Amino acid sequence: GVDLKPAYYITEPEIQAATAALRSKGFVPDSPIIGFAVDASSPGRRWYRDHAIHLANALVRGGNQVVFLGDNRFANHNQPSQLGFATSVPFRQQTAILSRCHLVVAVDSALMHVAGALGVPQVILAGSFDAQLRMKHFSDCWVVQSERHCSPCQYHSNFCHIMEQEGFSNLVHSAPCM
Repeated sequence: GVDLKPAYYITEPEIQAATAALRSKGFVPDSPIIGFAVDASSPGRRWYRDHAIHLANALVRGGNQVVFLGDNRFANHNQPSQLGFATSVPFRQQTAILSRCHLVVAVDSALMHVAGALGVPQVILAGSFDAQLRMKHFSDCWVVQSERHCSPCQYHSNFCHIMEQEGFSNLVHSAPCM
């Protein structure tokens, strides 16, 4: 059979630069680093900011290091010293930092697919999409699928019909299934 697992390649200089960037922020690259890739191009696939910060802070209190990747809507938060942000760096640099992570908490996003291609273990937070379909070619993935009655709806836009029914005109931050 044909191997359908996606592949993504990062050069050794990119890995070295990611390690140096993490060290410059106080990270110890050989200690557990948990990446958060919880933003997406569609608000219907984003995880709520407050939920992400709450979980990240709990992980830091447990002795882990956490780095946020993707959009920089998290960067204005007061964070403990082992909670970092690589949200304003180019995509290739973010993927190199992602490759240094021991685990990634992710939503359906480009960084989730890169993590899967790199073989980085992931916890996938799924709402509008059936994550089992999106992740079927990746190993080391644990899926948390929304149990809301409307999920998964498969919408891939800034529109959620449930929010319209509940009186909201559009998605500003996250869909109710996230």
